[in-house]
Amino acid sequence: MSPPAAQGGHGLQEERTALAWRRTGLSVAVTSLIALHVLPVHLGRVGLVLPIVGLLWSLDLLRQAVHRGDKARSARGLLGRDRPDLVIARTSVMTLGLGVLLVVLVIALAR
Repeated sequence: MSPPAAQGGHGLQEERTALAWRRTGLSVAVTSLIALHVLPVHLGRVGLVLPIVGLLWSLDLLRQAVHRGDKARSARGLLGRDRPDLVIARTSVMTLGLGVLLVVLVIALAR
């Protein structure tokens, strides 16, 4: 086994971890969307619960990945530490996404 320095990317562990969490979040989101299409056909309204929970979880995974990536870039000096505009934008997108998800859930359960 080669020494850690020879493996490349010394100090990039946090960034690699953030990318791995992004892939995980994307995988959970895609799987949840497929389940949202398939499960209600077979299970009725109960089949909506698992995909909705999966989508909420994927949003949280993606939010955490973005936070870890920002933290890694900040540690390397590539991102300013005080970026309230990014925090506000991310919070707005998350709130909008959760609101749309809630509306879809209410409409689906009303049928």
